Amino acid sequence: MTTRLHLNENLFTYADSPVLAGLVNHINETSLYSDMEYKELKEVLADWLGFHENQLVLGNGSSELIQRIYMDYLGENGKAIYPWPSYVLYSELENIHGSPACRVPLDRNYKVDLQAIVDHINRETMLIILCNPNNPTGTVFTSKELNEFMSKVPDNVLVLVDEAYMDYVPNNKEYTALTLVNQWSNLLVVRSFSKLYGLASLRMGFAVGTEETASWLQSKLPNWNINRIAEAAAKSCLEHLTYFNQVRDQVHLERVWVYEQLSQLGYKAVPTLTNFIYVWDTESWLQSMLEQHGIKVKRLIESDCEAIRITIGRRQENELLINALKLLVSRR
Repeated sequence: MTTRLHLNENLFTYADSPVLAGLVNHINETSLYSDMEYKELKEVLADWLGFHENQLVLGNGSSELIQRIYMDYLGENGKAIYPWPSYVLYSELENIHGSPACRVPLDRNYKVDLQAIVDHINRETMLIILCNPNNPTGTVFTSKELNEFMSKVPDNVLVLVDEAYMDYVPNNKEYTALTLVNQWSNLLVVRSFSKLYGLASLRMGFAVGTEETASWLQSKLPNWNINRIAEAAAKSCLEHLTYFNQVRDQVHLERVWVYEQLSQLGYKAVPTLTNFIYVWDTESWLQSMLEQHGIKVKRLIESDCEAIRITIGRRQENELLINALKLLVSRR
């Protein structure tokens, strides 16, 4: 059996999840279309986030929203800027769009270098994508830092902040861009139900912006892009936030344990608040050797040095990983 520690999935759900139990009641509704405007889910989301419903846009995963923004906001001649290494989808969209983007290296602490991004803005720049926490390094910048950054960005440049992993950050008001949405008309934030809430295969994400920006994005999406089961599952997640806070706390405890174990084995890991750990300066054969032991991790060849990204699992999965690493270290 393969231990999946390569896709940043939530491995703590769903055996005892109240969401799974609630979905059973919706299985007999699969022959029905969703409400085209998703009013019930938007009401719950708006109440949770503290925004008006007209500021919310739902997507078939946050990746659909990022893709539509990238393709439609840039048009034919616009250029994008994003940090690197970061979420691989950005580079994929760059290739699909066909216009070379500007990739700005992370700083020496593997954090998004906001000032360096500002320095690369030019007349062709129309879109900046920031991943916070950054995938694959797990590092974060604060909303205060982002606010200062926004003050240096031209009004016609849209800043898209991808917060797929923000729900893993405890007391995240210090970090989330949501606190700035109503201050900056060119700021758009996307989040996902795929990570902490464990709905990866159901595809559910959302964007938050000004009413004008949200209306523009909504106009670029097809009708019924969210299926009825995903809608019900997302709504159920928001009705059981206490449960998911407990899951987040479990992930935190396991992340601390894995980090300590990696350090004892001599591996260099970046401190993170997410459900994954970025380990740099690793051996080129490490991923393939772990896979021979039934453990999948993500090899990152885009980085300046060899690195892997490890998803934080439950204790049994984490012990399998550490035991395999111990064996491999002993054979060096």
